[in-house]
Amino acid sequence: MDDDIRSEIAAGSVPAHEIRPSLGLQLVAIDHLQPYAARFSFRVDEGGDCDADVEIICREGPHQWREIGGGGSSHAGWALPWIPPVDGWDFGHLCAMGLCGTDVEYDDGDRMLIAVYGYASGTTDAIRVRTARSTRTITPEHTGAFVALAAGHGDQFVELTPLRAGIPLSAPCSLPNPR
Repeated sequence: MDDDIRSEIAAGSVPAHEIRPSLGLQLVAIDHLQPYAARFSFRVDEGGDCDADVEIICREGPHQWREIGGGGSSHAGWALPWIPPVDGWDFGHLCAMGLCGTDVEYDDGDRMLIAVYGYASGTTDAIRVRTARSTRTITPEHTGAFVALAAGHGDQFVELTPLRAGIPLSAPCSLPNPR
């Protein structure tokens, strides 16, 4: 994604370089899948209670974006200071915190567009996003935060694989349709 598109999607913000308590929602990651994009924002307080918020947006003219979907989640016990674990978690190198989705129209028919959000381990330098129609990679932000957009059909239509220098770090994370 080029710098101009990244700036437009971020709406004048830049993804945070560290997760700090009590700053309110901080933009932590973005993704772009033409003509759609997603923004992942995160908030944590001194006690470790946190909120995640994701917006799915659509280009609406030059330099303008409109929200078409979104969601979020709340959690307790967030570790502070936040440093992505180098060796990942017991279940792998991706911690998907949630997903949200909306129906969208493409030239060849309707599809479900989902945004999966969470954190990658400190070892992960890329995430492969695979659907039946395409494979692409995204880069986690400095904090490990990521949001991945995928469009498809069916119950298990997106697979996320954490990578280091192109080599899978753990088994893929297969995600279902959010319905």
